[in-house]
Amino acid sequence: MVLRKVQDYTKEPGAGKLGTNWEGPYLVTDVVRDGVYKLTKVRNGIPELRPWNAMNLKRSEDRDHLDIPLSNEVRFRVHLFTFNFLLRKNQSKSAASKHPA
Repeated sequence: MVLRKVQDYTKEPGAGKLGTNWEGPYLVTDVVRDGVYKLTKVRNGIPELRPWNAMNLKRSEDRDHLDIPLSNEVRFRVHLFTFNFLLRKNQSKSAASKHPA
């Protein structure tokens, strides 16, 4: 699960400096390519219209969303995505250590 950075066009009017910086949680439902993800809002299951770059996302550390009922399919997708993400991360680290710049 991830949080999405609040963009200028989605900020609450009049929120100022103390407005929220992150919104979500979102479930990553698809990897478009490295660093680009399709998201679905966890609370209502509505998918976002466009994919999001990883620079605008951060892993959700808040555990409040864990009480939201999720289907077994969604739980499986979360675990599968996490496994694939960690596998790619480890592969890129090992490739970088073999070929230092």
